[in-house]
Amino acid sequence: QAHICLVERYMDSMLVLEETLGNVFSGLDLAWVRRNVSTSKPSQPVGESVHELLDQLDPAVALKLHEGNEHDLALYHQANALLDARLADISDLERKRQALGERCQAL
Repeated sequence: QAHICLVERYMDSMLVLEETLGNVFSGLDLAWVRRNVSTSKPSQPVGESVHELLDQLDPAVALKLHEGNEHDLALYHQANALLDARLADISDLERKRQALGERCQAL
């Protein structure tokens, strides 16, 4: 089974990896220390940022960009859907998400 990790959904990605690999590696803890994190990043999802940028471009340029990245966008959407499906399979998801966040804060 392939593992999908998305940088903008790092917490969820690590949670899925802990759940999946924890059966093989007892006591696996993927808590991390945040480093090199921009404070100027927008709080909106990446997809919304992309749409806002495309809206500011000339329509012909936006179309070329979209066409040139069509496969990348499809892969990105598929990866998000797969990550969502794996998260849906985790029992007590919110409690585990909170616990991972607390472990990260403690580092």
